[in-house]
Amino acid sequence: MSFKRFALPSLIATAAFLSMGAAHAAGTATGTFNVNINVIGKCVISTAATDIDFGTVEVGAATVTKNNTFSVQCSKKTGYTITLTPLNAGTGDNGGKMKTATGETIDYTMYSDAAGSTPWGKTAGVSGTSSSSSSAAVDYKVYAKVTGGVVPDVPVGAYTDKVTITVTY
Repeated sequence: MSFKRFALPSLIATAAFLSMGAAHAAGTATGTFNVNINVIGKCVISTAATDIDFGTVEVGAATVTKNNTFSVQCSKKTGYTITLTPLNAGTGDNGGKMKTATGETIDYTMYSDAAGSTPWGKTAGVSGTSSSSSSAAVDYKVYAKVTGGVVPDVPVGAYTDKVTITVTY
């Protein structure tokens, strides 16, 4: 019996103590944090340009304008400028020199239009902005012609130059 007498009051006291603690723990505290990401633009030359080949010609022959196409793909709403830099710089901003292994040269010029009225080179670049709704590739043509329109009186041989396409965004 003494156990029952002692157990019942202890049980009641424990229940009262636990209910007091629950009454005091009814509040809440909150805090916040941010979730962040910083997205930067990206551009790639998605389709490489093919070589511009003037073919096999004789000294004094009139040359025609030749062209190639390459594609640039940038993330949405990204502004960019495309410049073309010949390995062997020519006279003026938009030209280069095709060279032989012995150093003989033939100058050429590059344009962004078939008429040859819009130079395209190291500082005279072509600018664009990708669409706000798409990051689809955009095709660009490069037109080139031998400076002066006639093959100069130079030694026979293979003349070549390499042009670097740079997309700045």
